[in-house]
Amino acid sequence: MWKWMWVIVVGVCTVSVAAAETGVRSTDAVVLPLVCVGSSDQRCAEIRQMMVRALSDEGELRMVADEKVDRAVRKVCGPASAWWSCFGQDSMLFELGRRLRANIVVAGKVAGMGNTQVLRVQMANCATQTVATEFVEAQGDTDKVFLTRFLLLHQRLHPQPQAVKAWYQRWESWTIAGAVVAFITTGLVIGLNNEDGGPGTNWEHTLTLP
Repeated sequence: MWKWMWVIVVGVCTVSVAAAETGVRSTDAVVLPLVCVGSSDQRCAEIRQMMVRALSDEGELRMVADEKVDRAVRKVCGPASAWWSCFGQDSMLFELGRRLRANIVVAGKVAGMGNTQVLRVQMANCATQTVATEFVEAQGDTDKVFLTRFLLLHQRLHPQPQAVKAWYQRWESWTIAGAVVAFITTGLVIGLNNEDGGPGTNWEHTLTLP
């Protein structure tokens, strides 16, 4: 009977694995430190945090901590003076995404010219190995303009996926569960028949000769 208990254990484990594999997983995203030209570091930090908040509000995205991002940037790209030339290479954006285990990588450059601010944003989709660039020039309420164009860029490069059904709402899960139940039931029937003297049991026969 114990061997049939193992059948039950294996079946339960199979259903659990199937449920886990069909679950929804969060996507990590990073916003690299912005490069400033003619703008203060504080202003660049404000724009960076605006981008972080905007992405964190988008669906299932999960942001990687700025401190972890900055360490990876210094390790891959070197000092701040080399950041923009580093960010300008698609391969480096993908490398940073790989190191930080992120699917979305954002780099940007802020230039200030009097009352006008220019923002160049590069957004990489590491899953599809694609990069899109957006130039934004704004005056006055620059944050609103920057945010609107930034979100449009994100939607263009990362279209919202269709809603994923929970594992118990997917036909694949119930197919696997049904197969496991059938397998367990068959195993139990065979095991019980063997123990109760059903088909397959070896009987000892005594033959009496005249």
